[in-house]
Parts: sequence; structure tokens; C-alpha cells
Amino acid sequence: MALDIQSVRVRSTGGVWSTLASGPLNCTSVEAASVGTACAVGLRLARAGTYTYIVPLDELPAGVGTKIRIPMLPLVAGDSLEVMSEADVNWELQGTAIISPRQFTAPLRTGGGTWTNIVTSAGQVMAFTATNVGLLVAEVSVQVVTATGSALLVPPELIPAGASRRKVPVTTLAVGDVLQVRSTGAVDWLATGVNAS
Repeated sequence: MALDIQSVRVRSTGGVWSTLASGPLNCTSVEAASVGTACAVGLRLARAGTYTYIVPLDELPAGVGTKIRIPMLPLVAGDSLEVMSEADVNWELQGTAIISPRQFTAPLRTGGGTWTNIVTSAGQVMAFTATNVGLLVAEVSVQVVTATGSALLVPPELIPAGASRRKVPVTTLAVGDVLQVRSTGAVDWLATGVNAS
């Protein structure tokens, strides 16, 4: 069965958030190319009136393009991927129609250094992004909690203000297992994967 590859193009400017794509769609990559001058750009997931930042405000040099790899970011009906730039930027999204209703995207904002559940269902977590939306460096970590204890997937790591980290540690969660995240500052998390049932 051939996948229906979709390509969506949008130009943003003026510091206004605009929709790049809406669900249902399985996003695989986003490319941003500045048209003229260097400028700040942003990329976020909008779901039910809340926003999860994937790229908070990165500087895009003049005349340069950058590709943002998004391992399997399923947008369900009602979700949208939004972009913003201070000057003219051409955006291109590559994706496919969602293959399975078992695919998920789990957004969450953390802070305060306590462990918080992000995925509580059995299945595979394919990737996650941690984006520091605060003004200071934030320490982040990820663990899996099982009936027999916990194990760190990502040991404590520092993320500068306004930066993000993409991790692809494919993790299988059994029934009763929980994926937890923690941060010392305001961090937006985005976990993607496939539920077992």
C-alpha cells in the first residue's frame, strides 16, 4: 500500500501565528527558509485552546533554510500546527494521512522539579521533544515507572532558555507502565507513539 505523501506550503511574516496544517495528518518534517532578512521563527502545536511549543523562538539566518525533523507527529481532528516569523519565511510541511487511530500525540507543560505522567497507556513511545519555554536554563529528565521500580531513559540534562531537544529512544510500555517527565523550569513536552490497543 502506497502512502499518500502530502506537502503543505505557507508563508509567514509580521510576528503573527498562522496555521501550517490541521489534523488529521501525520507530520514527518517541517522546513523553514527565510526569504530575505534574518528573523525569529516559532513552531507550536495547538490543541483545545492550549499550545505546546516545539520551536519557541529560534533565530533563522538570512537566506538560509532549516529542516526540523518531527518523528511521527500525528495531528488528530481539531489539532493544528502553527508557525510564526518576524519577517518573510517560507514553510513546507511533509506528511501522510494518519494510518491508525492508535497513534497518539501527548502534550504537557512541566516545571517545579516533580515527576509528572505524560504517557500512561501500553504501547510504543517513538519520540519526544522537550522545549524550554522559560527564561532560565532548565534541567530535564525522563523515566519509565513499572511495577518493579523506575529506570531513567534520559538522565538529567540542561536545556538553555528558548532551546529544544528531540529524543528518539523507542520505548515499549507494558500495561501499568508510565512514562514520566520532570523539569526545573517551564518546559513543553511532546511525546508521540502508538497505543497497544
